Amino acid sequence: KPIIDEVDRINKIIEQMLSYSRLSIENGFDFVDINLILDKCIDAVSFHKQFKYITIEKDYADDLPYIEGSDIRIQQAFMNILLNSMQAIDNEGIVKIKTESLMETKQIKISISDNGIGIDKNEKKKIFEPFYTTKSHGTGLGLSIVNKVIRKLGGYCEVESTLGKGSI
Repeated sequence: KPIIDEVDRINKIIEQMLSYSRLSIENGFDFVDINLILDKCIDAVSFHKQFKYITIEKDYADDLPYIEGSDIRIQQAFMNILLNSMQAIDNEGIVKIKTESLMETKQIKISISDNGIGIDKNEKKKIFEPFYTTKSHGTGLGLSIVNKVIRKLGGYCEVESTLGKGSI
């Protein structure tokens, strides 16, 4: 059993590395509904037993425009953020997902917040760097993939965090 677990872990690392490298050459875009993608992510994580005491609250804007992007890549990015938020919560907690249409700048703002352990100031500067992780079994590619996907769409990522109170 330990050997199978390690093989699975190594396989996951290789998949993430390949995914990270493919992001720079990928071009297939469609028009996608961000709220629908976020719902798919919520559905996927709701089956994890380790998250059964975490409540996910949604506050979606009805007037979001569709954006041009890769449905699978955007879903992967939001899954990574959502899983990080949920893993930051020790046992019970709340993850809030909010979408907003910023009409004046023709942008969409997506906020994912948690009431988890928060991120140290020094770590916050490094979290989007490839291979940086604070997890014992992490690859350090999750948030760097998020950053790459969002930048490829013309967006950017910001992080606010307070130790012991959570992150946005």
